Amino acid sequence: MPAHDHLNKNQLRMFMRPQEIYDLTVDSIDRAEGETLEDTWAHKESETFNYKSRFTSGLTKNVIKKGVQRPVTMMLNHGHYKDFTMGQGHHRVKAAEYAERATGKEYYVPVVYDWHWDETENDKYTPEGYEDWG
Repeated sequence: MPAHDHLNKNQLRMFMRPQEIYDLTVDSIDRAEGETLEDTWAHKESETFNYKSRFTSGLTKNVIKKGVQRPVTMMLNHGHYKDFTMGQGHHRVKAAEYAERATGKEYYVPVVYDWHWDETENDKYTPEGYEDWG
C-alpha cells in the first residue's frame, strides 16, 4: 500500500512544491487592497527577478544550487485545512517555481504553519525551542 494512503486528509504537509502552495493559498498578507491574489504573486515574481534588490539578489541561483533552505509561513484560515493565507516566503516560492522550469527537477519548499505571518521572516529562523541550532 502506498505511503500516501496512510495520511490523514487533514495532515499538514512539511514540504510542498510551488504549485501545491499556489493551489492551497487563498490569500496573502502582502495583498494590497483591491489587488487580486494573482496580482500579488505577479508582483512577487517581478521582485524575485530584480537582481538589484537587496532582498532577492542571488536567491534563484541559491535555490537552484541548494534548494529552498528557509521555510515559508502559511496560516490556517478559520481552522480549515484547505484554505491558507501566505505569510512570509513569496519570493522563495517564486524562485523554486523558476528553478523547476529551468532545471526540470522538482523543488520542495519547507513549510511552517503558524498564526504569526512573520514566523520565518528572519534568516536565522529556528523552530521554537531549538534556539541552539546552528
